[in-house]
Amino acid sequence: MEMNKAQQLDGKIALVTGAAGGLGSAISQGLVQAGAKVMITDILEDRGQSQAYELSKGAFL
Repeated sequence: MEMNKAQQLDGKIALVTGAAGGLGSAISQGLVQAGAKVMITDILEDRGQSQAYELSKGAFL
């Protein structure tokens, strides 16, 4: 997916709660693709860890 300048998030940091679920996961992926560094959190620790690993730029709390 190509991003225009308005969609670029290089140098920005995002915090996504509920990131192990469907919507939170999709939002996290979109933010990473737009260039943001993403910190994710979820009460489902195992799924959150997996999501953070898949994102590779994320951190799970």
